[in-house]
Amino acid sequence: MAELPTASLTLTEVAHTVFDVALREADALAFTSRHGVRGAGAFASSLVDWWVAGGRVAAVGAATQRAILAELGAPAGATPVLTPPAAASTGAGLADALAAALGPGGRVLHACGAHARPELGDTLRDRGLSCARLVLYRNDAPAAPSRARVRAVAGIPVVYLAAPSAADRLFSWVPALREATLVAIGPTTAAHVESRHGVTPSAVAQDPSLDAVAAAIGSAVTAAQAALTTDPPGTTS
Repeated sequence: MAELPTASLTLTEVAHTVFDVALREADALAFTSRHGVRGAGAFASSLVDWWVAGGRVAAVGAATQRAILAELGAPAGATPVLTPPAAASTGAGLADALAAALGPGGRVLHACGAHARPELGDTLRDRGLSCARLVLYRNDAPAAPSRARVRAVAGIPVVYLAAPSAADRLFSWVPALREATLVAIGPTTAAHVESRHGVTPSAVAQDPSLDAVAAAIGSAVTAAQAALTTDPPGTTS
């Protein structure tokens, strides 16, 4: 097993007054990653007050929901965290859930990274809602790996892709990894890899939890081994 870091995460500096004003102008606060939840933790007191007063808190999936509950708890009197169905744990899926909960004219604040994908905001606007972004962290590329490191990982047979940006950076550094058995953390990453890089992951985790990721990697490895057994190298079917 080898690990190649593809992100350098840093929290951005946001004044409490900026956060509070943005929150007061929103009907719902949407999180599409655990990193956004971590960034919002600095404003936990005012966020919880707003939540208990009737604001809606929404998460793209189960892992982000767990991060919210770990960071903020489950305040008495607050509505439960809104999440889309497990099969629709994407920005667009979260937007559909918010549209159903808030209706046209609803105002959503997206707590996100500087390079957040556009699906949440685009889908909300298509549904007649508004979406403002509040950048709470940056996901920048780290220094490119050394040539020796690239050579060391180029032949790895199974590659786990933890985000669309991870796939972009990894394939730019080590193009040969496009030919590996690919496992995506979720449907958004899988769709990005297919549309941007022209390759389809062999497996997609049901959610970002360690158990789900391990299960997806296991199924991808099993399928690859079965394919080699059925069609040994140098044979044709």
